[in-house]
Amino acid sequence: MNTFTQNDLSAGKVRLDYQALLTTARAAFEHCKEALYQEYKHLENIGYSARGLYYTAGRIAHIGEELTIIANTLVTLEGGLDRQKVEIVNKPEIIGE
Repeated sequence: MNTFTQNDLSAGKVRLDYQALLTTARAAFEHCKEALYQEYKHLENIGYSARGLYYTAGRIAHIGEELTIIANTLVTLEGGLDRQKVEIVNKPEIIGE
């Protein structure tokens, strides 16, 4: 039994805890901020090493892509708090039904 959220995965049904989704999005946002900060510190310490700059820039770009998705999701979840209807999209289709 899950005591931290009200998520429920039952036979044929899924129930998602909106507050748990918000908490997860906020945690992911904080994780990305910390990752960017660590890469920034690394960037200050590597000087002008071509390989170091290349790999650090790649990691920063990847974190930026993740941050874009996370920020959009977080803003949407927070904005959804005062909406009557919440719709889940992009769920993979179940084959055989």
